[in-house]
Amino acid sequence: MESIKINIRSLGSQENFIKIPLGQSFVPMDNAEIAENKFLEDAIQASINPIEDYEKIKFVPYNGVDEIIISLKTTGGAALNYNSFGHSDDDLFFLRNSFKNSFIKLNFYDSPNPSNRRLAFQSIVYNQVNIDQRDPITYQPLPTITMPITYRIVDPIRLRNGISEGFYMYWLKNPQYNSYPINFFMTAAYHNALDGIITPLMAYDYPNIPVNVYNGFNFVKYTLVSLNNINEYHVKMDDTKTGYDYRTISNVGSKLNIDFYIPDLL
Repeated sequence: MESIKINIRSLGSQENFIKIPLGQSFVPMDNAEIAENKFLEDAIQASINPIEDYEKIKFVPYNGVDEIIISLKTTGGAALNYNSFGHSDDDLFFLRNSFKNSFIKLNFYDSPNPSNRRLAFQSIVYNQVNIDQRDPITYQPLPTITMPITYRIVDPIRLRNGISEGFYMYWLKNPQYNSYPINFFMTAAYHNALDGIITPLMAYDYPNIPVNVYNGFNFVKYTLVSLNNINEYHVKMDDTKTGYDYRTISNVGSKLNIDFYIPDLL
């Protein structure tokens, strides 16, 4: 690098001056100006989340259903009881936490494919002691060895007695990437607070199910329809009991019955 020495004793001379032209154009030596004027603005815009409409609307069951009854059963249709999950008579009579904190969880996915699906929302229904689980004379809870496991979910407007959690479904009013009707695929499991075991359930009653086809029908298909301010959801059912599309779901009057079974895999 060349160095220049200036004799300060000769600075008073008229010949010692430096010319700086006013028309000199600025030539940046690096990309600082471009980074500030171009890149920084682009980075700010990229960091701002796009504006999306997250307003949700309420969906009600199709066909005037005002009560959803979920039953847990064994292969062949016999009722599954709380004794099968280790609950004792005292657990139910005194409503111990091991019983109260046990529940079935309904997971709703955007695809039936386990390797390529996203969880959209969940519904949790805690253990209940309904009318069919009590002695008709004393109204006391039945022994756990004979008490069927049922969950009763009711319309909170039309039926005053009962639990309404899980009766309605909520989804986006204006979905960004698709439009109605929209399908969701529900899988269920029983979460036992007594021992921490999670037992998968399926709405299909068939022994010795091949493992390689299990993922093809361990779900229940829900279809959300929104048309002319009428928002309803349909649950796919098939009463023919043939093929893997069959689901143990039925609509009787204003009641929607869903029977879940513990998978019997081959």
